[in-house]
Amino acid sequence: MSSDCPPVLESMASQLVRSGDDQEDQQPAASVLFSPPPEVTAAVEVAIEADPLQWLAMAQRLPETNDILRTTFLEPHDQWYGVVLPHASPIVKFYDASGAEERTHILDAIWQQLFEFGKPFIHSGMIRMADGEMQAVIKLDHGLYDGTLLRVFDAHCQKYQRDEPVDPITSCQDFVLHIWQRNQTQLTLAFWQQPDKRPIRFQLAPGRSQQAQQEQLRVSSIAVPRIEHTQLDHYSRAHGVTVSIRRSTQ
Repeated sequence: MSSDCPPVLESMASQLVRSGDDQEDQQPAASVLFSPPPEVTAAVEVAIEADPLQWLAMAQRLPETNDILRTTFLEPHDQWYGVVLPHASPIVKFYDASGAEERTHILDAIWQQLFEFGKPFIHSGMIRMADGEMQAVIKLDHGLYDGTLLRVFDAHCQKYQRDEPVDPITSCQDFVLHIWQRNQTQLTLAFWQQPDKRPIRFQLAPGRSQQAQQEQLRVSSIAVPRIEHTQLDHYSRAHGVTVSIRRSTQ
């Protein structure tokens, strides 16, 4: 580790205990998945139509729900460990941009920031444009996935906006094991090496008021199309999407 590593991480690296206030959980991680500095990063730009403070409050709920967003990494004795931190405070930096050119410089600077040991691998930036528009930039270090997490986080954000409970989710440990097993045959790094995947942009759906939800049309029928593809992984990658990861409760 570097000489400026926080003391608490040096302590965790030397002791690697499973109890205490410094960490919530820890598990071995395959070296093929974790390497400093990060091999891959993903920046997601989200336009904000509501109060930025409400968005920040919602952003804090993401790491509370998803422990993978509170994970940092250690390498004692040539063995990688993913350590889940107990706190879920978001890391947010504010930027002012006078125009499109300055905004591009800000995004490039955010993109080049390296992963910091002892901090969650998700970072958020708020860009205040000259016309008053607010934009959020979400940066994920260590792209250990092929885009599935982005869809999961998007679904959770929409649940938060509607004050609905999120569906049962897969634990960080189970998800990392799933990625490690899949990497034995096909590296997820290849997904992020595609030029159209860096960065990924999507529009965060605005929340609906309770009155608007009550006034929505009643659904009387539904049609479910069948995808005539047995190789769903191949089909999803060809169309720029990923197959959802769901944990069975049965």
